Amino acid sequence: MSTTDLRCKHCNTLLAKQDRDGLSIRRGALQATITGTDTTVSVTCYRCSTLNVMRPTPPPRAA
Repeated sequence: MSTTDLRCKHCNTLLAKQDRDGLSIRRGALQATITGTDTTVSVTCYRCSTLNVMRPTPPPRAA
């Protein structure tokens, strides 16, 4: 299973990971999973406070 790291556009801090199950955000005791492809996720970086806007990409189709 392939995982893509989603990083802050300013300081490159890891903010989320995306795999075939959806977009996962984990920070301390907080955990959120966003599913679906018609979604926009806004995450403020916990290190530099930059707003990052992400659109989950659909998983590749099985051949």
